Amino acid sequence: MNISKTFLLTLFIIVLSLPYIFRPSRDYESFDEKIVVISVHPEDIKYEFSKGFSRYMKKCCGKNVGIEWIDLGGTSSSLRFIRSEFSELLKKGRKNTSYDIFFGGGDQAHEHLAGNTCAKSGHLSSSCMEHYIPDEQILKNIPESLNGIKLWKKGQWYGSALSGFGIICNKKVLNRMNLPAPNTWRDLAHPSLLSWIGSGDPRQSGSTHMLFEIILQSMNWSDGWRVLTEMAGNTRYFSRHGAMVSSDTALGEIACGITIDYYALSVIKTAPDYLTFILPRDATVINPDPVSMLKDAPHKFLAGKFIDYVLSEGQYLRIRPVGHPKGPVKKSTPVMPIARSIYYENGPKTINTNPYEFNTSFRYNSKKGTVRWHLLNDLLGAAFLDNHQLLVKVWEKRLSGNISDDQWKKICTPVISEEELDSLSRKLHEKGKAFRTEIRLKWFKYYYNLYKSAAG
Repeated sequence: MNISKTFLLTLFIIVLSLPYIFRPSRDYESFDEKIVVISVHPEDIKYEFSKGFSRYMKKCCGKNVGIEWIDLGGTSSSLRFIRSEFSELLKKGRKNTSYDIFFGGGDQAHEHLAGNTCAKSGHLSSSCMEHYIPDEQILKNIPESLNGIKLWKKGQWYGSALSGFGIICNKKVLNRMNLPAPNTWRDLAHPSLLSWIGSGDPRQSGSTHMLFEIILQSMNWSDGWRVLTEMAGNTRYFSRHGAMVSSDTALGEIACGITIDYYALSVIKTAPDYLTFILPRDATVINPDPVSMLKDAPHKFLAGKFIDYVLSEGQYLRIRPVGHPKGPVKKSTPVMPIARSIYYENGPKTINTNPYEFNTSFRYNSKKGTVRWHLLNDLLGAAFLDNHQLLVKVWEKRLSGNISDDQWKKICTPVISEEELDSLSRKLHEKGKAFRTEIRLKWFKYYYNLYKSAAG
């Protein structure tokens, strides 16, 4: 072998080795048993719940139990994966032997998993969720609802924490660029905020989808759609993961973004002097972030213990600081716990808001939101994401005075009424994928032609 071939072979081996040489250090703690948890939570939460659950199982049951985490990206991609996996199992007449728990992702995702048509194969269908009821004493500490929002559904899913949906802003950027600080959803459509707003992709991020749905429900359909259209015109990008919005706001890449409180609070604690988070009162909801057991969970006993832990001792990881006997061991994970009594206990807190004292007249319709989840994603995608560059051009033209009020009214009028969307959504499971694809393509073409014509 000549020198050049030897050199190339050596270089090839080095390249192949790089992922192993520079891979992150791993936790080599061994366990007798493991549960498999599909989760959309960030790594710090996974780490703390792994450590906490391991301690809990040793104390309660004398077992050395760990967690294998499965990260599939955002809520929507996790939901698609689970439904696909269980549909394939249904088709082959097999039971689930791989996955125990779905953790996080919002209540509407768990509602989809609990539905009798979650998994489908031909004329067969079934739920993707295993029936489980935690200890009665645990449930006594979690109210059934808050401001009209269900916090758990007995035997199916249980809220593990509470999330508020709002706006994160970088006050330094706002001041430097002389931009108005938004306090309401409508404020995100202010002309001076052009290119300074950030958003996740509602088709990938469940929390972002909820934010769009909240804006639509907190106003009438046409007003809400206009606000979303103008906000999308101001939006610099739609990130795949909702967490990026808070990170980029902290970095000053954008001035403000729509996000849930956990992502916002995670970065605000690093720079509390110039980062702020606003919950638009009477136009937002405090929503549960559930945990549920997947159908035919292979480690059913341990999975049940995990749910019990998350709803009891695990609640303290949410609100106690690092170093506290009941708190996290490595990094604080500030998010509102769902157990009501914790807010009235003495001790240091990383969360100052008490959601049980957050009163609002706005009542979110979770049933409506669940039924139209998929088609609303398709509509949002066609109008605001797939045609985003064209929409921005049209919005800029509007701001420069080159689009009349009548033209703009037409652009901001949704292609479908709310009643029509809700009706189509109820029929979607009967029509199948081809029907949905046809509608999505039709909407894409409509908005492409609409914006292209207005952009000139």
